[in-house]
Amino acid sequence: MEHPERRITRRYTIQVPLNFRLHKRSNNPFHFGEMIDVSSSGVSFSTKIALRAGELLDVFLSMPPDIMGRPSPEWQWVGVVIYSRPSEKLGERTTVGVRFSCWQRVDDSRERSVDVKRQTAAKAPSDSG
Repeated sequence: MEHPERRITRRYTIQVPLNFRLHKRSNNPFHFGEMIDVSSSGVSFSTKIALRAGELLDVFLSMPPDIMGRPSPEWQWVGVVIYSRPSEKLGERTTVGVRFSCWQRVDDSRERSVDVKRQTAAKAPSDSG
């Protein structure tokens, strides 16, 4: 049985590398993932790291120039893990869905924020990621 689409924002399929860590734990190591798709309200990606629904993450990535039309700065999104499940297609990897709560452009130090932006909760569907 097919599930009806509940997302309210357009989703873009793109495979680019990303880094993530548990939110506000700058001493925690960064982990590697590969984006599956992204929208203005969330991202899904694959990783070898086990994550749990409800965990808060910092997700870092730069969009490739062929998508943006020019070199893109690195951005940090803060979001909550909505789901984490084994991927049948990707072997030992896990597919993770994250709903964004805010984002910011980061400088070369990866820590100092610039231009913080926030989304409203009304825009974030319950199953996005």
